[in-house]
Amino acid sequence: MNPLFSVIVPLYNKQAYIVETIKSIINQSCQDFELIVVDDCSTDDSLSLVKSLQIPNIQIISHKTNKGLSATRNTGSRQAKGRLITMIDADDSWRYDFLSSISEMVVDFPKASIFGTGFNEIYSNGKKIWAKPKLPLYKENARFIVNDFFENSLGMPLYCMSSVAYKRNVIEEVGGFNEDIMYSEDIDFYIKINLNYKSAYYHAPLSNVRVGGPEQMTVVKLTHQYLPDLDKYESENSKNTSLSKYLNFKRYMYAMRYRQSGEHNHFCRLRKSTRKQMLTFRQIILLYIPKPIYDLMRFVKKQMLILGIRITSFD
Repeated sequence: MNPLFSVIVPLYNKQAYIVETIKSIINQSCQDFELIVVDDCSTDDSLSLVKSLQIPNIQIISHKTNKGLSATRNTGSRQAKGRLITMIDADDSWRYDFLSSISEMVVDFPKASIFGTGFNEIYSNGKKIWAKPKLPLYKENARFIVNDFFENSLGMPLYCMSSVAYKRNVIEEVGGFNEDIMYSEDIDFYIKINLNYKSAYYHAPLSNVRVGGPEQMTVVKLTHQYLPDLDKYESENSKNTSLSKYLNFKRYMYAMRYRQSGEHNHFCRLRKSTRKQMLTFRQIILLYIPKPIYDLMRFVKKQMLILGIRITSFD
């Protein structure tokens, strides 16, 4: 009999965190899962550490050449036998009841095909902050069907790749992850699945996600990265106003990434294509203030995060 969950861990050079990640999986209160680790040609001791744990029935798949995160996730998905597929990045971890909470939502919301939870962000100084999406206070610690994923993800996202599970047919029917996309491949995937399937959500942080590390894509230049084709999604779904707002918000976010990394021409191009009427007043200010002032504001934001205080432009 197939397991309830297939847990997929894409692995590439995460020797500092992979043991913690694996232990958070095998210590789940729900044990009805198979574990698949896909190594994308790690050059450190990541794979050796996984093997040293000697976990029964673990599947370890090794790419012969480095293929990237999207291809690694697809490799794991093709091997999955579980009725639900969930993935966790090799430097993240789950609370002990992540899988059991997902399984409860599967029973409570039979019309849903996507099951997500909130998550904490873990910063390099060890500070943990709940990345709260913009939802009413009374929904905290509640489970419910998401009426409009795109509307509810205009600030902090409802869930991240390490805090969501899908019925297996969802990944099969949307064709998995686009292996050409090297940045924001998760955003492209979220758009595809949420255009076609309902999400159930548990508004509590059951996953811990590391952010801001030097190896992460968010701190490198995007010039040579293939991004999701936001214009294509908008033209194909021109009557979906919440999707249009979501795509416009992502254009703004990409523009700010270009600004942070000093890629002025790309920043100006995206700033021009971003519809200001769909942005908040704070976001418009950040698009147009001089770069030195913008850099100062970013510095202040980082200092506030050290204190556990998040300042956002979402409101």
